[in-house]
Formats: sequence, C-alpha cells, structure tokens
Amino acid sequence: MLCSSQLYNTTEMCCMLILLMYNAGVLTETTAELALSLTFAAARRIVEADKFMRGGQYKGWLPNLFVGNLLQRKTVGIVGAGRIGAAYARMMMEGHKCNLVYFDPYPNKFLEDYVDHYNKVHLLRHLLLHPANDTQKQTC
Repeated sequence: MLCSSQLYNTTEMCCMLILLMYNAGVLTETTAELALSLTFAAARRIVEADKFMRGGQYKGWLPNLFVGNLLQRKTVGIVGAGRIGAAYARMMMEGHKCNLVYFDPYPNKFLEDYVDHYNKVHLLRHLLLHPANDTQKQTC
C-alpha cells in the first residue's frame, strides 16, 4: 500500500491550504455521510442562508430565496475512489440517482462494477485535473 505522501505532493498541497487526511479503515460510512451532508449544505446554500437570517436581513417569503440546486440526477465528481469515495458514490447514485465521474490513480473495480449494475451511462475514470498555472500558484 502506498502512503499518501507517495501519491500526492503534500508540501505543495499544504502551501495551497489543501488538507489531505487518511482514515485507517474505520468510520467509512460515517465519513461518507459527513461528505454527503457538506454536499447538501453547499447545494442548498445553508451557510449563506444562516448568515442572512442571523444578520436580520429576512423581510418575508420569496419564492426563490435560497432554494439552491437540486441534486437529483446530476453528475457528481469524486477525486479519490477509495473506501470513502466509493461509499459516497454509492450514496449519491442510490439515493439521488446521480451519474458518476471519478478520478483515482488506480481503477476501482468494485465501484465500476457497481456503476455498471446501476446502468449508469456516464462513467469517466480519468477526469482531467488542471493544475494551477504560474500566476495562480501561491508561494509558501
């Protein structure tokens, strides 16, 4: 098994304030559910709506006030298709009928078979990830 520092440039990730964590085989479903709740919070604009309400800006009902985006039948992209990524993918595919796009240095045979079982048409194992160009890189 490869250590995360062998797969990713952890020094560069730290400079860009990207957190890389490893979960040692426990709490897979729990962590995937947490990721799912963060997905819902982002899609439904929960933090923005909370600040709006606490700031006293609410003046009455509006039909599209913080409605957010529907996740049903959308395409979800996952970077890292290990235990947690695969569990998250299953939750999104089963519960919300999402299509799946994922990137991982190694194919996840179980996840690909699972996707085939659910007859998902759009599965891209090699998602194009674009590194930041020189003008976007942060210096440490």
